[in-house]
Amino acid sequence: MSTEELDGVVRRRLIVVAIDGYDNQPDGFERAIAEQVDRITGWLADPRLGPDRRFEVSRAPSVRTVDELREFLRSESLAAASYPEAGVVYITGHGLRRDATRHFLTLPETEPDRPFATAFPTSELITAILD
Repeated sequence: MSTEELDGVVRRRLIVVAIDGYDNQPDGFERAIAEQVDRITGWLADPRLGPDRRFEVSRAPSVRTVDELREFLRSESLAAASYPEAGVVYITGHGLRRDATRHFLTLPETEPDRPFATAFPTSELITAILD
């Protein structure tokens, strides 16, 4: 985007999906997730940026299941965003690919042998944004 196009942006949104609470997460994992979120939020939502450049932040609550994540994404109305809106979706957590060509975001309730039923297809998130 050019500077002129950025001047026409009427809304800037940072949607944060930070998954933790896994049973097998290593020591310091939650701290590392928090640091990542603090970093991206600091870059895009720092009050010193001013209202014309600062992003509004929406963070998913602690989600443990696919249904909880879908509900959060629905509530954000990502597909309803119009062209003069700038949106950044930041995702952090664990992923799973298995033998399939699809990638999944794993959640605390994900069963590794059942990714289609218990993990979140990353492509679904991309589709929700681009639709």
